[in-house]
Amino acid sequence: MIAMRFRVPERQLGEPMGMLEFEGELYLDARASDPREMGWMGGAPPPDDKRITFERGRYLNFPQMRWSLSHMRELAGTVNVWRGGAARRRSSVAKEPRESTRSLSST
Repeated sequence: MIAMRFRVPERQLGEPMGMLEFEGELYLDARASDPREMGWMGGAPPPDDKRITFERGRYLNFPQMRWSLSHMRELAGTVNVWRGGAARRRSSVAKEPRESTRSLSST
């Protein structure tokens, strides 16, 4: 079991900031690590210290990861794949349970 404690240290501006402690390490809580509150990628262009890119390698570091996972298509080149104009084919997965699972019961 992971020991978890909730601490509220003071920010420089005097506002409380939520922190969680896991195995001796302090992490920002959900509210304190909100990408909007942190200012990630805000402005045009974003300030250098608030910019998240693949090249810098910070996109999967916490708390930048909270912004990155919601904006992955903006970070990496992706494309929509056309699957043809025909109607969708039926799945080849069997509708009936396999013989080996018929004798199983659930409670």
